[in-house]
Amino acid sequence: MDAKNTARVFPGKSKDKRPYGKAPLELDLPQALEAVGKISQEGKSLTESKLALVLGNTITSSAFARKVRSLAAYGLVDQSGGQFTLTELALAIAYPRSALAQADAKKQAFLKIEQFAFLFNQHKGKLLPADEFLRNIFEQECSIPRDVSQAWVKHFKDGARTAGLFHNRGDGKIQIAESPMSAIEASPVQPQQPSEGSEGPNRSDGNGNPSRPVSRTAESPQPPMIAASGHCTRIELSDGRRAEINIPDRLSVKDAQKLQKALDGVRVIIESLIISET
Repeated sequence: MDAKNTARVFPGKSKDKRPYGKAPLELDLPQALEAVGKISQEGKSLTESKLALVLGNTITSSAFARKVRSLAAYGLVDQSGGQFTLTELALAIAYPRSALAQADAKKQAFLKIEQFAFLFNQHKGKLLPADEFLRNIFEQECSIPRDVSQAWVKHFKDGARTAGLFHNRGDGKIQIAESPMSAIEASPVQPQQPSEGSEGPNRSDGNGNPSRPVSRTAESPQPPMIAASGHCTRIELSDGRRAEINIPDRLSVKDAQKLQKALDGVRVIIESLIISET
């Protein structure tokens, strides 16, 4: 359920003066995920009165209705009769099977909001626009009233950050990542161990400074290392540096999807490392 269709939950109880989908949601994504955590501690399905208690409201309060509409808009709660049940998406966040699965579920919840998905699809892989430009996009492209457009900007930024879609380039600029950066950072590449015959990482250069490992057989280059029964791509870079990509064969569909997500994130990282040549 997206922000346009939230009227199906508690119809008639809201006192919002604007049409549904124009007023910002009661809960931003960080608050919605916090609510999911509290709900999951009580069970996967709660009665209306129990849910109101967990959310800190009364059943008849308009704040409770707005919070439930927010959770439904993010695709985190389903309503059937007097029961409110955490969706599969919410369970993937509350009880994750992996960091990658949880990060992907957060991204899905964020993109359930039509306006957020629109802005994300326009700018993924690009630098995050300044707030004034984000406001203009919300107002002109999404028909958001000007008096609440700044609140939409804040919700977008807080949500994208929580979903791991902001990559801090280190130069004060933020890039909108296509895949959750938090999932990529949660599975770092393990550093290679020094091979037999090298001097190891704790050697010094004679001045007390650690030196880079130097092979004792540097005069005879080793043959290229090819991944067993797989594909190895080796890219020669400037200054004698080299980048390698090793992919085993016989990939399952799940493994292939995981690699594709990781490579999308690597692409963003590569773009953020580009420096201007003088």
